[in-house]
Amino acid sequence: EWAVEVDGPTHFLGDGRTPSGSTLLKRRQLGELGYTAVAVPYWEWNDLEGKGEEQLRRYLQDKLRIDQVPPSSRSVPDGEGRDQAGTAREP
Repeated sequence: EWAVEVDGPTHFLGDGRTPSGSTLLKRRQLGELGYTAVAVPYWEWNDLEGKGEEQLRRYLQDKLRIDQVPPSSRSVPDGEGRDQAGTAREP
């Protein structure tokens, strides 16, 4: 199952691109419940403004295709036992 969340500016820290702790927690909890969490950051969505419905549809389809890869094969370790999305890595 999928969980798609449009992440506005309040989902990120001061630099505007690093997910906040509560956003990482939510993503981790969704994963533990068996969902594939798909984040749509505000800057990507804003870049599509005025480009038409077809471009929006293609963007979302591409996001879903990318996120169909199992989390363990797309995670990037942060050195603290969790990937950048905050999901615990398997030993």
